[in-house]
Formats: sequence, C-alpha cells, structure tokens
Amino acid sequence: MPGFGHTTPAPPTMTVSTLTPETEARLRVAALVCASLFVVALPFNHTTALRLITLGLAAAFTFASGGWRVAGLLPLRASWVAWAGIAALSLVYAYDPLDSFGEFRNEVVCAFLAYATWYTLARHRDGTAWLVRAIVAAVAGALVVGISVFVSGRPWFDLGDFGDVGSLTTFLITVLPVLLLLALRSAPHSAARAGAVVLVAGCLAAGFLTLNRIFWLAAAVEIIIFSLFSMRHWKSRRRGVSLLIGVAVVAGLALAQVLLASHSRIALSAPGTDILDFLVDDPRGDLWRFAVERIAEHPWVGAGIGKWSMRGAFDAHFHDTLRLHAHNVFLNRALEMGLPGVAVFVALLMAVVVAFWRLTDSDDAQTAALGAAGLALVAGVVVKNLTDDFFVRQNALLFWSLTGAALGAASTPQVPRSAARSPSRDTRPAI
Repeated sequence: MPGFGHTTPAPPTMTVSTLTPETEARLRVAALVCASLFVVALPFNHTTALRLITLGLAAAFTFASGGWRVAGLLPLRASWVAWAGIAALSLVYAYDPLDSFGEFRNEVVCAFLAYATWYTLARHRDGTAWLVRAIVAAVAGALVVGISVFVSGRPWFDLGDFGDVGSLTTFLITVLPVLLLLALRSAPHSAARAGAVVLVAGCLAAGFLTLNRIFWLAAAVEIIIFSLFSMRHWKSRRRGVSLLIGVAVVAGLALAQVLLASHSRIALSAPGTDILDFLVDDPRGDLWRFAVERIAEHPWVGAGIGKWSMRGAFDAHFHDTLRLHAHNVFLNRALEMGLPGVAVFVALLMAVVVAFWRLTDSDDAQTAALGAAGLALVAGVVVKNLTDDFFVRQNALLFWSLTGAALGAASTPQVPRSAARSPSRDTRPAI
C-alpha cells in the first residue's frame, strides 16, 4: 500500500491514434481507385485475381479512411446475418465442403464486402461520381470487345474468351437501371444525357444480338418499373400519356424480340420446327421438375452453397454438360441450402426491395429516382435469372455494389426543399 505522502500511480490508459484529415482523404482516394477498378473488371472472365485484390484493397482503404465510423449505420444487417448464417451452416452438410467453402467466400464474404464498401464510399458526392465513371467504362469496354468479336464471324454477340452470352446479358441487365438513372438525372441536352442514351441503346442492341429471349423481358420490366416509380418527378405535362406509350412500345419490342430470337434459334439448331413446339420442348421444364423432386427428398438441407454443388446428380440423370444445375436462381438456392436457404435468400432480396420502395416516397427527386432505379435493378435481375442462374460471382458482386452505392447515396442528410430547388445549394450526392 502506498505510504503517506506517496501518490497512487495512474492506471495505464490506451490512446487511440487518429489519422489526419489529409491522410484519410488520401486513403479514400485509394479506396475509390481500387473499387472502380474492381467494377471495371466485372464484365470480363479471367479477372478473378484482379477482382479479389482490388476489392480487398478497396475494403481495407475504406475502413482505414474512416469507414468504421458508419459500420453501425449499414442497412440490411439482420438480413445479411441470416443469409450468411444459413450459408455457413450449409458447409457442415455440403457434398464437397472445400468447394462450398470457396463459394461461401465468393457469394457471401466478397458480396458483403462489395456492398459495404460501396455503401460507405457513396455516402460522399465523389463516391457516386467515381462509380458512374466505372460503370460507363465497363459498359463501353464490354460493348467494344463484343462488337470486335461479333463482326469477326461469331453467331452470337458474346465476349469470346472474355465472357459468355449469359454473363454478358446479365451484366447488361444489371447496369441498365444505372444508365436510365444517369439519363434521367443529367441536365437536358447535356453530353452526359446524350452519352447515357447512347449506352442504353448499345446495351439493348447488344442484348438483341445475343438472341437471349429472357433479356428483353427483363429489360422491359426494368424500363417499365423505373418509369412508373420515377414519373412523379418528371417535368412533363403529359407524363401519363408518355408513360403509356413507352410501356406499349417496350412491351411490343420485348414480345417481338422473344419471337425473333426463337425463330433465329430454330434456324440455327432445329430447322423446320414449329415455334410453339420449340418453346414447349424447352429443356428447362425437365430441369425444373428434376430439381423440385430433389428438393422434396431433402427439403431442409441441400448439397452446400454453390451453383454447381449438385452437378453430379444432374450429370448422372441428364448426361448433358449444359444441364448441370436447375437453371433458376431460387431452385438452385433450395438445392444448395434447402428451404431455409431459399427463405433467407428471398428475405434478403425483399429487404432490399423495401429499402428502395421507401426511397421512392421521398419528396426529393434524386432520392426517389435512386429508389426507382433500385426497384428496377432487383426486378430485372430476378426476371433474368428465372430461366438460368447468373446471380453468382461477378454479376452478384455488381448487383451488391450497386445496391450498396444506391443506399449509401440516399443515406446522406436530406436537403430542405427550398435548398433542393437551388442547384447552387444542393449538397446531395450527384448521380
């Protein structure tokens, strides 16, 4: 015990070192560079290492630059925890635990990092600007590669060694709402609006040339939903009539594309077949029935997370390398993780829908447009993956990047209406 006249030494304290604003700003720029490179690489195959490195660096730089301060504000946390928990549990009973562990890393860990990183970066005005530039660069690059391959004599508009038709069309559907949003929110007669319109037309033309029938249905759903939920803020006296005309045109084009693509596929693979017979005899019917039977046998557990986790069963039954999974995003999740897995997956998507739906009620035109684009994004991606499953790897990473960015951009403090009407005083993130 200390004697009289002695002072008790103060207990040791831990000091938390803080970075200077200049250092945080540099780290944030580094995060934006890495996150943008990550997005630009997503449309292309054989960029897995680049994706993982740039995403990891972007997440680390974002966290170090102050992103840890908003960790508690991250939306959809409960839904993410439930999805990650069921996916982790599936590793216990997985047919191939090592393979499923790799899929867990890709489809859960990397997807969450992409979501959280872009949510944090997009809370600042420059974050959304960087993302838009990255999306424009990715779309332009994919179209240039696709055109160069297509004109060289390939029967499909694909990316050759850099990507297949399914991945390309899913990428185009995923970025289409961003381009629609950019076209809507850019100044009239500006280069930004003209460029966005050109890229929208390029995406639709590329989708048309792929002969992918579900592409136009998904694109039509996105255009219609985006128009419906953003029209409240259109500066047009005849917006209702314009919307009806637009919906009729888009629906007609979608139907025409489905029929034209079917005729083209018949000419390539089954000359002389009637179009109705061709549609009825689609092999997906057999795949879906087989998948439902397997789910009924083991409704509560599956083969472990991973699109290809049941490829052995499909191969043994169909003996066809093109029929190694259910070709439906929801049936695949049920095969991978049982009914609990598909339930938490749907719950996660519904949480995203609710978050975007709330944004559409905003009196701020930009926030409402973000919500409209988000709803279109979810609807288009779901429709696109009803007849196949490309909601994996790069396309899932892009989806979650855009979802996080939209929610992050909308999470900044609201601007009073009087200030919002004055461009010089508008402090909301620009998209």
